[in-house]
Amino acid sequence: RPRLSTQLKMRSLFLPSCGYVLSSVLIITGIFFLFIYPFILQYFVNKEFQLSPRSQSFKHWRKTPIPVTLDFYLFNWTNPESKIGKNYKPTFRELGPYRFYENREKVNVTWNDNGTVSYRQKRTWHFSQTESAGSLDDVVTTINGVTLTAAYMVRNSGYIQQQSISMAFGFTKQRISVSHSVRDLLFDGYSNNLMTIAHQLPSLTEMSSPFDKFAWFYLRNASYTFDGWFNLDTGALDMSRLGTVHTWNNKRETGFFSGSCGDVKGFSGDLFPPGLIRKDTRLELFSQDLCRTLPFQYMRDEEVHGLQGHRFIGSTDFLDSGSKNKDNSCFCNGDCLPSGLLNLTSCRFGAPVFVSYPHFHDANPVYLNKVEGLRPNPDKHQFYFTIEPTYGIPIDVGARVQLNMLVQPVPHMSMYKNVPKMMFPVLWVDQRVTITEDLARELRMVLLLPTVGVVLGGFTLTLGTALLLTLVIRDRRKDSDQEVVKSSGLVGVELPSDQQSIPAVKS
Repeated sequence: RPRLSTQLKMRSLFLPSCGYVLSSVLIITGIFFLFIYPFILQYFVNKEFQLSPRSQSFKHWRKTPIPVTLDFYLFNWTNPESKIGKNYKPTFRELGPYRFYENREKVNVTWNDNGTVSYRQKRTWHFSQTESAGSLDDVVTTINGVTLTAAYMVRNSGYIQQQSISMAFGFTKQRISVSHSVRDLLFDGYSNNLMTIAHQLPSLTEMSSPFDKFAWFYLRNASYTFDGWFNLDTGALDMSRLGTVHTWNNKRETGFFSGSCGDVKGFSGDLFPPGLIRKDTRLELFSQDLCRTLPFQYMRDEEVHGLQGHRFIGSTDFLDSGSKNKDNSCFCNGDCLPSGLLNLTSCRFGAPVFVSYPHFHDANPVYLNKVEGLRPNPDKHQFYFTIEPTYGIPIDVGARVQLNMLVQPVPHMSMYKNVPKMMFPVLWVDQRVTITEDLARELRMVLLLPTVGVVLGGFTLTLGTALLLTLVIRDRRKDSDQEVVKSSGLVGVELPSDQQSIPAVKS
């Protein structure tokens, strides 16, 4: 019996001690997950999201794991034989889509000591016949870009120069329209006698051409030099700068626009700093294709494969040359036109190329009124960018732009003497990048980590606190019972073992 009494005493001391230890562990665990775990999680997020040779984001950035599609729609000119006068309206029939898959890879990657990385970008396009609405051998009739460029270059010249170019048109049997296959118009290129002469004998035509063929994306497929040389912030020194373009071709200015319009700034579009892309953010993306920075504004929230994201669309001055915002007048490049167009002549070797949204969506009605067959639709033709805000990951992108050429009268050139001044649509592109379901599932799990920390921390802290309070109340109640026993004056008398115990009596 004394041994049993000792065991009971040890158990009565050991069990509460274990309870106190357990409650302390639970409380400490709760405090850790509620107040320390978020900082540790943020540390590892920053470490993995900043660009470094060993980070997870570098693997995805170097070679894009998400399928990128490029849908081309070409405008077939159906009435080029009609008499072209001041009131002439060209009619178009849209052909396409002609779908290409894009492989995007960063090459010549160089890490710099100032927290930046320099690289070139190689983009390769592969045609998908099964997902296209036509063949690359489809023949399309469009404006003669070679003669139109030549006419634009001498539009302000005198009679002799314009006449000499006009005579060259006749000598090389040029027409105002051309008909070529989709493959030739997009990538392969087609030969033009006038272009050949300008390429080989620039002094003869007083014009020069860096190419021997004409195509809208000639020599760009699989080229690692065409997009230029980028210098990007890695986020190593400041995570808020992650993904911002420092320089392009080793310069802070593009050289294609004057003043602030020529500044190289904004994000590259591949990476964004975690937690800093909010609804009130004026999102700026630098586009090497358009030789400028593009402004975006928040539109609404979107759900993509169970992920919530902020959708940004091109802001009101996205394609404005000063008619809406005077600060954009430096985008005119000598031709300040009504809103809805961006003048790209300076970064397209002098060709009168202007960019708009497809079908002149959100542009001044004057452009749409000059043509037949175009029908703008915001759902199909809007340029948007959807970003998951917690980690700054693009989850759905629809980059949609249209290439146009400026047609205008040139007084001493018979081919263009009587043409109306108008914007001639050539083609539009829909580049789509949507996160896959597998990657979305992984991202959803990562997004749950902060919530898991809060729930686990709250649960363990509550459980530990409840257990501690229970033990404290139990011990106080036990001490109180002992005090009652002592104050009552009861004495226990221990009898010999061979005698029957009798109740204690009051002394």
